[in-house]
Amino acid sequence: MQNKKSSRKRYHQPYLKFMGYLKENNIHLNEISDVLDGITVQTISQKNHGWADYSMTEINKICDHFKISIEMFRINKH
Repeated sequence: MQNKKSSRKRYHQPYLKFMGYLKENNIHLNEISDVLDGITVQTISQKNHGWADYSMTEINKICDHFKISIEMFRINKH
């Protein structure tokens, strides 16, 4: 069987600062799911890794809940 190359494209680079914050503070994706009214953990993971994107409303909810800066979601373009 021949492997097909995925045509799936990232929306953006991963949110490395945000993912680092989650890891450093032992925050699990199910906590983000609760903040965002039940968005699945899989969807949150996809958003964190760039395969989907958060809406501004979702980013604002996360920042307000965890008292973090929106800068966590800024992507450094090299």
